[in-house]
Amino acid sequence: SFFFDQNGQASFGVKQPEETRHNEFMRQFEEDKKAALAGKYEFIGMNQILDHPFGCKDRVVTETDYIPQRQLSFFAGISNEYGYDRIFDWLEYSKTELPLMCGILKELPEPESPKKTVYVMHMPPAGLRLGQLLYQDLDIGSVDIYEFLKAKQPLLSLHGHIHESPDTEKGSW
Repeated sequence: SFFFDQNGQASFGVKQPEETRHNEFMRQFEEDKKAALAGKYEFIGMNQILDHPFGCKDRVVTETDYIPQRQLSFFAGISNEYGYDRIFDWLEYSKTELPLMCGILKELPEPESPKKTVYVMHMPPAGLRLGQLLYQDLDIGSVDIYEFLKAKQPLLSLHGHIHESPDTEKGSW
């Protein structure tokens, strides 16, 4: 488990009294997509991603000039209460039904102080080789995220999504 104490210090482990506060903190973060730590730093999160070749498409959005990837599944699926809604023509669906990444980014909360803001985004920005694939010369980062961070100028942004980057011949850390 991951907890923040009253001073905003992060700690790992099992602490029963703080667990309730931690759960409330995480619930509030999920609702607001925003959290403050001891009044010092603001964390703003977003978990949407651009399309990928895998079947589950729950968090997938698109960009204006995005070229969808070749799919590894015969159909795509979006979770529902009972399982998945199957989408057999994913390429058409992705062009007509998916929200735009820039729209999702515009809906994020405004930070009180950008210089004290940390953005936590699953998708990396484009052009920085953080989304560099190992098996082909392709940067799958988001142009919209790059432009958003360039405009906002936060203290820091943290990204996941790609695990191959440090192993590429062209990639760097």
